[in-house]
Amino acid sequence: MRFSIPIFPVVLLLSALSSGCTVDQGDLGSCNDINNAAATDQSIAACSRIIDSAEAALKKAVAYANRCALRNTKRDLDHALDDCNRAIGLSPDSADAFLFRGSTYNDKKEYDRAISDYNEAIRLNPKNANSFFLRGIAHRDKGDNDRALADYSEAIRLDPTQAAAFEIRGIIYRDKGDNDRALADYNEAIRLDPTRASSFGLRGLIYRVKGDNDRALADYNEAIRLDPTHASSFELRGLIYRAKGDNDRALADYDEAIRLDPTEASTFENRGLVYRAKGDLDRAIADYSEAIRLNPERAFAVFNRGRAYDAKGDKDRAIADYDEAIHLDPKNAAAFNNRGIVYVNKEDNDRALADFNEAIRLDPMQATTFRNRGSVYRVQHDLDNALADFNEAIRLDPKSAFAFNGRGIVYGEKDDFDRALADLTEAIRLDPKYAVPLSNRGLVYRRRGDLDRALADHDEAIRLDPKSANALVARGMAYRSKGDLDRAMTDFDEAIRVDPRSIGTPLRRSLRRWGRRRKTGTGAKRLRRETPVYRNSR
Repeated sequence: MRFSIPIFPVVLLLSALSSGCTVDQGDLGSCNDINNAAATDQSIAACSRIIDSAEAALKKAVAYANRCALRNTKRDLDHALDDCNRAIGLSPDSADAFLFRGSTYNDKKEYDRAISDYNEAIRLNPKNANSFFLRGIAHRDKGDNDRALADYSEAIRLDPTQAAAFEIRGIIYRDKGDNDRALADYNEAIRLDPTRASSFGLRGLIYRVKGDNDRALADYNEAIRLDPTHASSFELRGLIYRAKGDNDRALADYDEAIRLDPTEASTFENRGLVYRAKGDLDRAIADYSEAIRLNPERAFAVFNRGRAYDAKGDKDRAIADYDEAIHLDPKNAAAFNNRGIVYVNKEDNDRALADFNEAIRLDPMQATTFRNRGSVYRVQHDLDNALADFNEAIRLDPKSAFAFNGRGIVYGEKDDFDRALADLTEAIRLDPKYAVPLSNRGLVYRRRGDLDRALADHDEAIRLDPKSANALVARGMAYRSKGDLDRAMTDFDEAIRVDPRSIGTPLRRSLRRWGRRRKTGTGAKRLRRETPVYRNSR
C-alpha cells in the first residue's frame, strides 16, 4: 500500500537573480518559480535563457541550481545532476546547489552521496531547516530511523511551522512503535495545515492500530474529501469497513481504489479477503491471483489464495500455494499450520506433524497449532503427547472450546471418564452452539452406561447440526445399546446418506446382517460393538 507524502517546499535564497540583471525580468521570475510544478517546462526554458546569456558566473550558478531542481521535478535525474555539478563548479559555496544535488542523488538511490551533499549544505548554512529535513529523508530511505528522527527534530526546531516535518517525524515514530508520539505529530501537522490529506490518512492509521475505528473512519473520510484521487485513502477506509463487518462498503472502497490505481497489489489482496468473507471464493482467488501477478513476491497473497483453494476443497492447489508462501517467507508459521491441516485432511499425518512442529517452533504462542498437533498425536494413539499439547493450548487460550473438546477426547480414550466429562462440559459452557463436544460427551455417557444422558446429548448435537454424520452414528449406537434397533438403523441410514464414509467396515457388515434379519423377520441379532469414534477437536 502506497501513501504519498507531499515534499517539504524548498525556499531558496535567490538574491543573485534579483532586479538589476541584464536578462528579461520575466525569465528571472519564471526561473525562480521552482515550486510550481504546472509551469516546470516554462521555468526550465527561462533558466536556460539566463544560462545562455552574458550574465555573471554567480547568477548563472543560481540558474543552473534552479534548473537542476526543476529537472529533478520532471525526474530527468541525469541532466539535473549535470546542472547541479555546473552550479557547484561556478559557486562552490552555494548551499542550495549542494541541497539540490543531494536531492537528485537521493532520488537516484545513491543515499551516501546524498547525505554527503546535505552535510555540506548544512555546513554552509546550518540554519536552513530544509537541509535537515531532506537529510532526514535520506537517512530514512537508508533505514537509519534514529538519525532521521534527529534531523526531523532539528528541522522542526529551526522552523516549527512546516507541517510536512511533523508528518514525516510521525511516520518515524510509528515505524519505531511509538504511536502516541506519532499521533501527537500528526495532530500538529493537521493543526498547521488542515488541508493536508496525507496527514489525515496517516493519523487514521494510528487510530486503526489503537483500535479506535470510529476516529480512523472519520480521518479517512476527511482525507478522501480533501483528495478524492488518492487510492490509498479508499483502501484504508475499506480496511475499517471490513473490520466493522460492513463488507459491502469495504468492497465499494476497494473497487474505487483499484479504479484509481490498478497497479497496487495490496488492494486486490484486500478485496479478495472481502470476497472470501462473502463466500465468493472464485472472485477471491481471481483477486489474489492478480495481486500475485502484480507482485510475485507477495507471500501473504499466495498464502490467502491457498486458504481459498483449501476452502474450495482443492487440496493440491492449496498445498502448492502454501509451499510457495513458505518459500517466500520461511518464517510464516501460519502457512506451516495451514499446510499441516491440509495434510491431515489428506490423511498424511506424518507430514502434518512435521508442519505443526515447525509452526510451533516459529511461533510457540499460538494455541491453535498446539490443538492441531494434539489432534494428530491422538490419531496416532500417542495420547500422552496429545494431552500435553491440549494442556498447552488451554494455557494459551483458556476460553477455547475446541481445546477443551480435544482434551476431553483424549481423557475419554484414556478411560478417564470423569476428566473427560469435565472438559467436554466446559467446552459446551464456552460455546453452547458447538455441537461436537455434545456428541463426544454423549459417547462418554454411553461408555459409562448412562444411555439416557447420552441420547439427550446426541439429540441436542443433531438439533444444532442436523447434517453431522458422526452425531447420527453416535446416537444410533446409543439406541443400539438400549436395544432400540429400529431407531438405531434409522440413524445409521441417515448417517450413510449424509456421508457414505461415516460407517466403518465392521459396523457395515453388522448392518447388512441386521437388514437381512429385519426383512425376513427372523429376529434381531445384537449388532457388533464398535469402539466410540470421537470427533476431531478442530
